[in-house]
Amino acid sequence: MRKNKNLYADATIEAVHVGRRFPVPGGSFEALKDIHVKIPEGKLTILKGRSGSGKTTLMNILGALDAPTKGKVLIGGRDIGKLSERARDNLRRTQMGFVFQAVSLIPSLNAFQNVEFSMRMAGKHKNRKARVEECLKMVGLGNRMNHMPMEMSGGEQQRVAIARAIAHNPKIIFADEPTAELDSAMAAEVTRLLWELTRKEGVTIVMTTHDTGLMDAGDILIELENGTQVSVTEVNHEEALEGTAADATTGSVPETPRETAGEESGPKAAEAPESKLAETPRETTAKKTKPEKALKRGRKERSGDHG
Repeated sequence: MRKNKNLYADATIEAVHVGRRFPVPGGSFEALKDIHVKIPEGKLTILKGRSGSGKTTLMNILGALDAPTKGKVLIGGRDIGKLSERARDNLRRTQMGFVFQAVSLIPSLNAFQNVEFSMRMAGKHKNRKARVEECLKMVGLGNRMNHMPMEMSGGEQQRVAIARAIAHNPKIIFADEPTAELDSAMAAEVTRLLWELTRKEGVTIVMTTHDTGLMDAGDILIELENGTQVSVTEVNHEEALEGTAADATTGSVPETPRETAGEESGPKAAEAPESKLAETPRETTAKKTKPEKALKRGRKERSGDHG
């Protein structure tokens, strides 16, 4: 029999017919309706949708911060709803990391101390100094370890928050609108960093956003609308990268992605007006793109969209 700390070694997450109602004066509000999705291990999954679509509610349920009123959530095949509150706390503290829109660094601690604090909370004591330095270097802040939060830009603070989230080697990271307060260039950098962490650290990351310029950077895109799951799209970055390498070898130049079946490939979809979002195909689709190109073009779209 495996020890308790290894029970959730498989980070695959599955929401099984999840629903969530909140009490309101005169009745109740249905925030989520029959959500059934599987989030693969070691990938960046993006929950997308307009404000009020249910993204954050779903993320809170997947991250054991809230419980569904219908259905269940499985992590590694185990129903987390059957855990005691103490076991749920331990799961969040040791196996999960969280990055929020509000960075919430401890202002009296420098970057190194903020990251180290998360390891203390998770009960990680071995090689702590080396791991903190490794994580800060991983997010590009190796030369800012002794800086206080007030001495850093918003993007740097968010990168400290990401280092803090990964320092204790969690299996899953939940990032709720982590780029909402950043400019377009830094938002693209943070999203690229999250994607790279899935490859370097093997961590599963679930991120919410309503920014159309960042969506093609994910491996799996799950769109929500009024609490309902309307589409699941798989983006095959690996095949796109292999194709780019082959093109470089042969000297050919890949053609510009063209619109197919009412859906534009890659980040070009971000150029469509918001009124066309409802035209997104409802069936599961698959497409190929390269995350770096998607983010670069997404930055241009964000910088030109001020309306």
